[in-house]
Amino acid sequence: MFVRSARTLGTLLREQRRRRGLTQAQLARRAGVSRQWLNGVEKGREGAELGLVLRTLASAGIVLKFEERVPPKVDLDAVIEAHRSEVE
Repeated sequence: MFVRSARTLGTLLREQRRRRGLTQAQLARRAGVSRQWLNGVEKGREGAELGLVLRTLASAGIVLKFEERVPPKVDLDAVIEAHRSEVE
């Protein structure tokens, strides 16, 4: 899953918590955060402290993996040929 927003991250966290059969209170206790804080994160609240978010994700069994986004290579010859075909 691509995480592009706080809301997506919150949804991922909630789904993983439920898959593990944990209540918000149980996960919050494991992560050392309040249930209200966890509820906000699961709802996509922005501005949550990164350290707490990472600790909570780890407590839920979620590992973050960073990958460099490499733009696709453009075949300039194909673009030029396609443009020529449109003009003719």
